[in-house]
Amino acid sequence: MFESKALFANLMYFPFMGLLVYLELDKESIKILCYLLVIDYVIGIIKSIRFNFFDYQRMISGIVAKSLILLVPITLAFMFKGIKLFDLFGGYVNTVISLLIIAETISILINIASIKTGENIDKPDFINIIVFKLRVFLEKLFIIFK
Repeated sequence: MFESKALFANLMYFPFMGLLVYLELDKESIKILCYLLVIDYVIGIIKSIRFNFFDYQRMISGIVAKSLILLVPITLAFMFKGIKLFDLFGGYVNTVISLLIIAETISILINIASIKTGENIDKPDFINIIVFKLRVFLEKLFIIFK
C-alpha cells in the first residue's frame, strides 16, 4: 500500500518539477508556497472546528481553492512563454509567487491569532486582490500590444 502511494507521489512530483524547469519558475519559492498552502489549509480546518463551522463540503472547496492558487503563476508563465515575452516579464511571475507567499503567511498568522484569542478575525482576501491586479496589468499589456 505504501509503495503504491510513493509511486503515485513520484508520478505527480517529477512532471510537476519538469514543468517548473520548463517555465523557469523558482522551484524553491514554489515549494515554499505549496508548504504554506498546506499549513494554511490545516490551520483553517482547526479554526473551523474551533468556531463550529466545519463541514466536508467547505473542506473540499478549500482543497480546490488552494490548488487553484498554484495555477496563477503557472498560467502567467505559460502566457509569457507563449507570447514570447518571458525574458521581459519572467521576473514578474516570480514576484507574483512572492506575493502569494506573503498572502498565505498573513492568512496563517491571522488564523493562528483567531484560534488563540477565540475571536473570529476577518482577513482581507489578498489572493483575490492579487488576481484582480494581475487582470488590470494584463488588460493594459493587451492594449499596448494590440
